[in-house]
Amino acid sequence: MLPRRYKLGPEAPALIQRMLHAKGWVETSSSSSSLSSSSSLESDWSLFWRLDRFKPTEVTSCMGDQRVNHFLKSGEITQKDNLQRNIKRMKTIWGPVYDFIPTSYTLPLEKVAFERQFSHDVGEAWISKPRGLSQGRGIHVFDTLAGLNQTGPCVVQKYIHRPLLIAGYKHDLRLHPFHFDIIHAIYHSA
Repeated sequence: MLPRRYKLGPEAPALIQRMLHAKGWVETSSSSSSLSSSSSLESDWSLFWRLDRFKPTEVTSCMGDQRVNHFLKSGEITQKDNLQRNIKRMKTIWGPVYDFIPTSYTLPLEKVAFERQFSHDVGEAWISKPRGLSQGRGIHVFDTLAGLNQTGPCVVQKYIHRPLLIAGYKHDLRLHPFHFDIIHAIYHSA
């Protein structure tokens, strides 16, 4: 049986390459970071892993045994503003089951509604989270409108004063399902 072949984008983490090699995978010699090539060498892979998202046409052009590491429309739950909008939509459909999310607004789109709510909650702390940043970058807590310091699109939420902590740290839970057994190796090694 031939080894499975993979292709990496230019900024793929070294951990991914090490785990794939440890499981017997072989890297293709292709240097293209695109899926659009018609060459048989360019399409001789089972897994394509890259940091940036794939275009819908790239994903739908994959052959039956080919997989990429991003799901179409994953930004609907991975970008703060989209997640907040989708949770609001689900709350209108399903009601109180979605009451676990603090009062939230997407700025600048909901600025008027936010300022109205803010004026009713005098002295309450709010947290601002920029749309496109991660790992805590650009996040700040404020209790006056002057302290908001908004420089671009963001989500503002009422601050949770006593969040659930694990070993004293704030956290989130991200699950990324994937078909190949390689993810099992990455999970246990990371």
